[in-house]
Amino acid sequence: ASPRVSEGYTPRPVFEERVWMQASEYTRSTKSKNKTSCWLRGPAVQYGTRSSLPIAATCLQARAYRSSESRVPDDARKVAVLQGNNITTSADDEVARPLKTRKRFGPDEDLLLIKEVNWILPYRQGRNKVMKAWQGIAERLNKLSTFNMCSVNSKSCQNRFNTLLTRHRMQEVESARASGVDEEYTEFRGLMDDIVSDFDEWESERQRTKEQHVRESDAKETAGAVVRDSAMLRLRGQRLADAKRASEGDGNGEGLRCDASATAQSKETPTKAKNAILASLVPLMESQVEQAQGLQEVLREDILLRRQQHDEMLAVRKREREEEYQERRELREQEFKFRQAQMEAESQRISMMIAILSHHASAAQPKEGSDE
Repeated sequence: ASPRVSEGYTPRPVFEERVWMQASEYTRSTKSKNKTSCWLRGPAVQYGTRSSLPIAATCLQARAYRSSESRVPDDARKVAVLQGNNITTSADDEVARPLKTRKRFGPDEDLLLIKEVNWILPYRQGRNKVMKAWQGIAERLNKLSTFNMCSVNSKSCQNRFNTLLTRHRMQEVESARASGVDEEYTEFRGLMDDIVSDFDEWESERQRTKEQHVRESDAKETAGAVVRDSAMLRLRGQRLADAKRASEGDGNGEGLRCDASATAQSKETPTKAKNAILASLVPLMESQVEQAQGLQEVLREDILLRRQQHDEMLAVRKREREEEYQERRELREQEFKFRQAQMEAESQRISMMIAILSHHASAAQPKEGSDE
């Protein structure tokens, strides 16, 4: 046995993978009416279903218990002493993890979730990366020993965050209506304020980007329509001019020759006419591009101005909240000092009354002695 075990120290046993597999198999096969199962339930609840102590009792004592060769000890820690030759100790295995039995989020779990969200900001991760960020948050929460919930996934964390976001907005509306009421400013509320401000800013940025894309697509469609209409008008005007030149003349051979030459020209140069139309459209397209660039510059300046205004508004709101919090704190301190002064005055009054009563009592005693 280990010298620490022989001295009375009871460490948590660490077994090989084969022993763990045997223990898990026997734990699954054990029924609730079995005495061994009833004996194992206490250590399992106290140390966890994956704890070394009940598993050691299961895998090392079950065979002897069923064959009635030995009695299972009442204390789970005696298993380590009985089977000291088969165990080793580990400094990291001294304290067992508590059981995670909660199935719903509580205040502590909400605080841990909001801390992770405030650190990662999963909604800002971009397209096709949001759920990966939520999955990372769920994995980190499941690894925390202070997170007393069963295993959570990315979707449950995202849904809980959306619920907390909606609830915080409703609470903000209610607190704005109930002005003058002293409210407690906790760590959770401070984190939620920061997250809501950042989430609103991200939402406004996304909306502005979406509107900008819509405006750019509309501008491109409008420019294309203008180019097409102008090309059609130029082509129609050229056709009318050719028809007018063909119809002019005195009706003699010269007119016929003009008509023949016009017809031959119209038959021989369709590509040249098309190239001429395209060449005439180049200045128009350049002007349209310049107009679109000017529109983009105006939109960019507008976006920068709105962002600056939004940042200033957020700074003003934050400063107002800090001032309000400072005023509430000063009011609480003043109220505390006032109550403390009242208590001191009351204690002084009581002490003075006690002194007066004791003085009267001491003054009355000699008179009673003289009367006797």
